[in-house]
Amino acid sequence: MIQGLEAEYQALGTTAGAYDDWHDGRDPAGITTQDPELSARLDPLIAGRKLANFLSVLTLETQTIARACGKSHVHNLEPEDLVALTVEAAAMARVSACRHELDSGFGMSLRLRCL
Repeated sequence: MIQGLEAEYQALGTTAGAYDDWHDGRDPAGITTQDPELSARLDPLIAGRKLANFLSVLTLETQTIARACGKSHVHNLEPEDLVALTVEAAAMARVSACRHELDSGFGMSLRLRCL
C-alpha cells in the first residue's frame, strides 16, 4: 500500500512525508490558502492584471518567434521549427540543437545553424 502511495506522490513531483506550506492550506502568497490572513496578501485586481500582462507578453513573444521562422501566423509553426539552444536541452526535448555564430560587421547579427 505504501509503495502505491509513493508512486502517486512521485507523479506529483514530491515524496511521501514531505512538508510543504501548500499542503496545509498555508500558501504564503495567498493564492491557494483558506487562511483569511494569508489570502489578504493577494489583491485579485493586481494579480489579474499581472496575469493578463504575462499572457499578453507571452503572445507577443510567440508571434515574434513565428515571424523569425518566416511564418505569417503562430498556427503555421511546424515541429521542424523547434530547435534547442543547448545540447542538453536538445537531448531532453528530443529536438535538433543549434550552433550560435555571431557575425561582426556593420551590425551585429546572430545566426543559428542546426547541427
